[in-house]
Amino acid sequence: RETESLKFLGVVSFANREARLMVPITARATASQLALDPMLLDFGAVRCHDVGDHLLDVKNLCRDVPARWRARRSTYFKPSPSSGTVLPGQTASVAIRYEPKDLGPHRQDVVFECLGASGEVVQSASVRCVGVSDAVSDKSARLPGGTSATPADFVVPRKYVDPAEVARQ
Repeated sequence: RETESLKFLGVVSFANREARLMVPITARATASQLALDPMLLDFGAVRCHDVGDHLLDVKNLCRDVPARWRARRSTYFKPSPSSGTVLPGQTASVAIRYEPKDLGPHRQDVVFECLGASGEVVQSASVRCVGVSDAVSDKSARLPGGTSATPADFVVPRKYVDPAEVARQ
């Protein structure tokens, strides 16, 4: 999006005086714009009840203002973090996690919304996520819990997908 120059004329009135002051006002209106790279995330085969992770770049194409964004979760694909701010001209990385809960192929779009100053959506962009769950993972591992468990005990470590390995599948 291009930056738009705006020109206005403001009238200032003073109490107890009839004189008015004309003030020229100039402004630039601009909106943030996001670009996602890559546009397709192929997770390949991931066992049911296991996870696979990919990194996605979220770039702010605007050089003037930061871009506030939020991403919607889908059934199988979850962005982390799910919202944030990207400074002008900068790029941020977002991890997309594939968590199949049932067998079969899965294909969904994860939608990223760029937010305006008052929280309204000014742009939407999506990344297509595909994966297949063709086997059930071994669930013999003990689940964390108990009175001595801490929040760190419940974090599932990241398992980044190798694109070269996905291509060979």
